[in-house]
Amino acid sequence: MIFTKANRGDDASPLRSAGDMARDAREWAGAVSHYEAYLAKVSDDAGIWVQLGNCAKEAGQYKVSLGAYTRALELEPMNADTHLQLGHLCKLLGRLSHAQGYYRTALQLDPELADARQELAELRTTIASLPFLLPPTFLDFIVASTPAELLEKCSEADPLDDPFRRYAALLS
Repeated sequence: MIFTKANRGDDASPLRSAGDMARDAREWAGAVSHYEAYLAKVSDDAGIWVQLGNCAKEAGQYKVSLGAYTRALELEPMNADTHLQLGHLCKLLGRLSHAQGYYRTALQLDPELADARQELAELRTTIASLPFLLPPTFLDFIVASTPAELLEKCSEADPLDDPFRRYAALLS
């Protein structure tokens, strides 16, 4: 899906252009600043919310990135690229089950989206290569929990051939 562009005021255009130039120069923090200033004036530009999310992700500002992608989805919930980018962020953060969900949604919205198809295939390979993680509920548990919570669950688990025990052994 192509992002829609509404009429933008001339006073905000230089901020967007400065953000684009900083992004193209891979000056991520500068791009984030320019895009945030632009979006303070033009808050309904879903495409720039995604660009802000991308640049913030590259700058290691994951909370800003998540907020930007979330806002882009509020504006254009059926945009496959935004779901794809959220999948990338979740994958980067180790939230693999969430990443899979976003990649699946991206493919549902745009079946030709090769990046989403490739990411899903890679995630399936990663998950399948770790046999003790095959049950989806266990994968969700690992992705959503802290190491301390995992160790606590492992200590409560059945000691006979339990995936929680196998995971605890890897942590020790």
